Amino acid sequence: MSEVSLQLFFSYSHKDEVLRDELANHLRTLTRQGVISSWYDRKILPGDEWDNQINDNLNTADIILLLVSSDFIGSNYCWDVEVTTAIERHNTGKARVIPVILRRVDWSDTPFAKLQFLPKNAEPVTSWTNRDEAFTNVAQGIRAAAQQLKAERQQKLTLARKETAIAEYRQLVEEFAADGEISFVESEILKDLQERLGLTDEEARTVRDKVLEPYGKYKENLDRYKQIFTKLVDEQGYPLKEKDKADLKKLQQHLKLKDEDVALIDNEAEVQKQEAEILQQQQEANRLQQQQSPSNDLSSEKNVDYTWLRDLLNAVHPKVVSFVLEKISSALF
Repeated sequence: MSEVSLQLFFSYSHKDEVLRDELANHLRTLTRQGVISSWYDRKILPGDEWDNQINDNLNTADIILLLVSSDFIGSNYCWDVEVTTAIERHNTGKARVIPVILRRVDWSDTPFAKLQFLPKNAEPVTSWTNRDEAFTNVAQGIRAAAQQLKAERQQKLTLARKETAIAEYRQLVEEFAADGEISFVESEILKDLQERLGLTDEEARTVRDKVLEPYGKYKENLDRYKQIFTKLVDEQGYPLKEKDKADLKKLQQHLKLKDEDVALIDNEAEVQKQEAEILQQQQEANRLQQQQSPSNDLSSEKNVDYTWLRDLLNAVHPKVVSFVLEKISSALF
């Protein structure tokens, strides 16, 4: 697909039409090469509204040539309409305005006085010994300006495409990172998207780090809360006192933690307390069972079996069994 040429607009006084035509001839090579395509008011067709045609082309031009002379400055239309619009579009970066001095005139206090003039040194075309050399210098300046303008716009286009690609990549990263992390499978999907969008590893990593940054900070705050909570429980036991609960609520608000995440930490402490109580009860039951259960080995060195005695005493009371068997064992052994 061929590159679109830049639109060039001639703003001039009709009294300078001969000079305008000479300049147009010197720009013919740029036109044939597709660098520029020019427009001026003589292209308005019969029946067209000339004011609308001028405004439309002036407001869509990429390069606006101000062909400066005493007649140009003296023209109310050129000054009030074309110069005003041209400078406004130049200041907003929508167009490049190039003043071309055709005939000597005082332009020092004009709105375009701050711009770079053509020909070189702002020497009027009609003051050159060889007018062709003057117009050649103008054409070369316009070519350079057109190339620079195209390069700038291409850079902006490339940057805009890059920003669009990064925005698309960020959107999927944010979707995957909603739970605070990116899984292995999600990373593989992101690699495919990165390759399709033409993003570098550094660009992709920067996006992911930026998206995950608040999740990492949130996790740090949650870990800090848990450490303080655990320290209070270790020192004072669980459940905590109302004063401690109120202080923890302040800490939660300070760290910007969600109620559900804080509740998980509290529930974990509750479960640990219940598990500790169950373990303690089991240990106590095992201890009592050991105390209540005599040894089954009731034989003595003389091979006397006292099992019958144990069974008899069990019928009375288990504690009696333990007491008597302990006495017998100590006596025998």
